[in-house]
Amino acid sequence: MSVKKSSFYDGKKFLHNKMGDYLIKKYHLKRIINENLLDGAPPDDVDIYFFNPKNNNYEPFSKSECNRLTILEDKELKTNARKEVWEYIKSIISDCYITDPHIVGCLNCLVNIRTGKALQKTPGTILRNYIPVKYDPEALENDVLDTFMKNLFGDDREMHTFIYQIIAYGLWPDNHLQKFFILFGEGGNGKSTFLNLLKPFYGRENISILGLVKFGDDRYIGSLYGKMVNLGDDIEASALLESAVLKKVVSGEPVHANP
Repeated sequence: MSVKKSSFYDGKKFLHNKMGDYLIKKYHLKRIINENLLDGAPPDDVDIYFFNPKNNNYEPFSKSECNRLTILEDKELKTNARKEVWEYIKSIISDCYITDPHIVGCLNCLVNIRTGKALQKTPGTILRNYIPVKYDPEALENDVLDTFMKNLFGDDREMHTFIYQIIAYGLWPDNHLQKFFILFGEGGNGKSTFLNLLKPFYGRENISILGLVKFGDDRYIGSLYGKMVNLGDDIEASALLESAVLKKVVSGEPVHANP
């Protein structure tokens, strides 16, 4: 989809609404409603996404991204003109929900985690989170991962299955189990290695690393917004946890956070 630069002008007057409408249509811009809001709506530019044709993923559409795409269409636009485009898009962008909360984006396709069915990436399937992993339905075993699990838990197959279920729960769209998990044990027993294994699986953009002792501080709790999982660091045995906030987060209830 391309248009002539003159389409954005009436004589010498730049028509920011024409540029905005063009970007909205070309990149399928949408404000994706987050049903698990923190207490109070986020700023109006937080949940705007565009469909990136380079990887066929919906990605956050920030002010800087708007500037970049606007400049691609007209390199001579001044800062104020680009700002008008950004403000216009924020004011008229349509709201929508993710197409199916059980669809997870991968590098090569979309996957319905209920059925295991692979789906093609298209602008019509709206979702927020993608993991940087290729989906291969034939890869039922992984020697490296299986060896790692055996080193941690020996031949305890129930524990192996339980850990895999924890990892899968991180892909699930809601908090239906209303559980969180703590890795307990002495130092040097593989806890950090396990967490480091999860980080590249979920992807940097999809994780937060907020320690449990900071859950009661509304300066930090906002870092959980829009994330798939929180991989917190070590906590002292004597640490006091903010149980009320923790319970709300685990159950999916709104919590207050400073922007």
